[in-house]
Amino acid sequence: MEFSKEEYLKDVKVILATYGANLWRVMPGDFSHHFDNLRLDIACGNEPESDSEMAKLDGFFKTDFFAWFDYCYEYGINGIYISEQDPGIIEEEDYIPFLNGLIAASDFLGNNIEGRNRIRFDRIQHVQEKKHARVVLENFSISALPGKIYLKELATLADVDEKTIRNIASKKPEGFPTIHKSGTRSLVDKEEAREWLIKRGWKPTVTVSSAVGMYPMSSNFDSINELRTFLEKVIKDTSIAADKQEKITQWINSFEVSLQIDLGVIKLISQAVKYHPEVLLKPVFELKQKLELEQLKHQLLQLQIP
Repeated sequence: MEFSKEEYLKDVKVILATYGANLWRVMPGDFSHHFDNLRLDIACGNEPESDSEMAKLDGFFKTDFFAWFDYCYEYGINGIYISEQDPGIIEEEDYIPFLNGLIAASDFLGNNIEGRNRIRFDRIQHVQEKKHARVVLENFSISALPGKIYLKELATLADVDEKTIRNIASKKPEGFPTIHKSGTRSLVDKEEAREWLIKRGWKPTVTVSSAVGMYPMSSNFDSINELRTFLEKVIKDTSIAADKQEKITQWINSFEVSLQIDLGVIKLISQAVKYHPEVLLKPVFELKQKLELEQLKHQLLQLQIP
């Protein structure tokens, strides 16, 4: 399942806005002013003006609960962990039970929005599954067997269904984690699973200091300019020494021409923003491949066959 963070957060906003707009049915309160002059049907729709209409509720979404949904995406999908934002025990006691309550009330919520059927939990539940599987993978004791992870959880992390992961396991390809049995269930070693996942392009978790900033990256850079903008922001916002700043600048200027990747620079940048180097290497390498393909296509068009 592929979707952007914006699409995911729009689903969250639709659900919370619809829930808030219907609290008057069961309790009194002074929250209703948030919905003054709001066209909920437009805000929850897909029309061009829906974002501007939903923006009227910006104050309504400045809550720890909404921030938790953002945290779940960054950690579950992007693998970015900010210790200061970890909800810890609050997640288990408050946020997850309340989310489950909203899911149980989906029929009620969907029945109270003009146009209906706009209440969607698919993306939210997908993010929750990814987050939970990552938590299990990274905590030795959270598992049926310490140090092991179920194939179902491995499938979630690998973005495939359980049937597919079992088919892969049955073929025993090189590098696939060793299978262990616990009754009728199959598990694999967590460290072996991590190595296999990284080779497939999975983003390993990185701890980022909130003082530095999250530097959320998409899964790719579309152009040299996008990469250059990212590097300029790193140089501006971090305490990289002047000589190392110059090294980064020299590399991006040469990369535009030669398309050669300097692993030393990749590691330097990653240390500055507290990413694992592989998190940055992957999109840079994919940009290199994209640009090389464009060059070959151009050469192909210019090729004259006698």
